[in-house]
Amino acid sequence: MTDRTMTLDGGKLPMQMDRVNEILNSAEMGIYRIILRKGDHPRLQGSTKLRELLGVDKDCRFTEEEFYDYWYSRIAPADVLSKGMSLDDIFDQDHFENTYRWDHPTLGLRYARCGGVVSVKEDGTRIMEGYHQDFTEQVERTMQDELVVKSLANIYSCLFYVDLDTEQYMSYINTLHVITKYIPRTGNVRDAMKVFNEQLCKPCDRSMLEEFNDLSTINERLRFNSVARIHFQSTIYDWLRLAFIVCDRHSDGSVKSMVVAVKDVSEMKEMEHERIEELKRNIRANRSKTQMLQNMTHEIRTPLNAMFGFSQLLCMPDGYV
Repeated sequence: MTDRTMTLDGGKLPMQMDRVNEILNSAEMGIYRIILRKGDHPRLQGSTKLRELLGVDKDCRFTEEEFYDYWYSRIAPADVLSKGMSLDDIFDQDHFENTYRWDHPTLGLRYARCGGVVSVKEDGTRIMEGYHQDFTEQVERTMQDELVVKSLANIYSCLFYVDLDTEQYMSYINTLHVITKYIPRTGNVRDAMKVFNEQLCKPCDRSMLEEFNDLSTINERLRFNSVARIHFQSTIYDWLRLAFIVCDRHSDGSVKSMVVAVKDVSEMKEMEHERIEELKRNIRANRSKTQMLQNMTHEIRTPLNAMFGFSQLLCMPDGYV
């Protein structure tokens, strides 16, 4: 293996095969070769790293046919059908890449990615060579990130990550699809704030929103807290809420990055208005009730005083009056 070389960059840079293997091993990639000759059982050859990734003991003496059966039998059945894992489908291509679930003998179900190239010899023997990589951690991390994003989507309509050092932003959630008409997925945050002021805010709230979106004062406003919010009347929706949420700070406490969150709060504002109106109605009703009781007290007191006076007269001794 050490005397074999490969060339990179158009043949200008030779590389020893053992160095290639070292690089692939550091990337947690195993190298394999599947040989399919008509009338013969498929055979699988693999590097030491591949055997390690597949959970094969070092002392295990699989034949190439047994090694192939061991690998193929542990592919999740649903993925054999849905991911095009059949050899005939793969050998119809010049190169391929597949992601599938594989049942590891000790680690359980894992996510694997394999890719490579296909060649056919003169005698019809088909050879598939490529790499195998366990990327379960990346998949699980992606699934967790998606779960977080979906959870945040229930709270916020749009989320923009902003790097204040470069003044660039990237959109992660945008369920208010009309906003994408005015604000691209990535770009300069000052340009985006200007669009908010000019396109998404009604004139009555524009000066207030311009002051809120002034990045030159953001550090002063977020010095002692991590969130700043504002409600404004929108040209698209009745009401929008814009919030700056601090993600990271520099050593001096200034904001390094933040999330800009946007949410349609029209329904919330309507409910708030209804609650205020209901409270006003209750206050008016209480005032009317109080006034009625005061009137009743006054009207009843007059005849009661008369009755009380006559009762005192009746209680006096005879001939006293």
